[in-house]
Amino acid sequence: MHLQEGVGDYVAASGGGLTPAGYVEGATGFRNPEEAHLFRWGLGEVVTALAGADLRITALHEFPYTNGERCFAGMRELSGRRLVPPEDVPAIPLMYGLRAERD
Repeated sequence: MHLQEGVGDYVAASGGGLTPAGYVEGATGFRNPEEAHLFRWGLGEVVTALAGADLRITALHEFPYTNGERCFAGMRELSGRRLVPPEDVPAIPLMYGLRAERD
């Protein structure tokens, strides 16, 4: 995906959710002039790439929350800086943890 508007400041947009040591508002109204390139690989693509590199998947866990990042409007905050979708949105995996080892 190619974004003309440049890399956004998702840390500032989290409103302190991604800064457990404390949040200090920095520059406001900043617009990054550099273009951004995002890669949104699906879980299947990641696992297939690891398997193709002769790695053995030893653990894969999906989590129905994010750690501080507000992926979309209406996210609800739980304890531990965890954010979940609004009540009217079905729970979906928002993060995953994966461990792979070389035999």
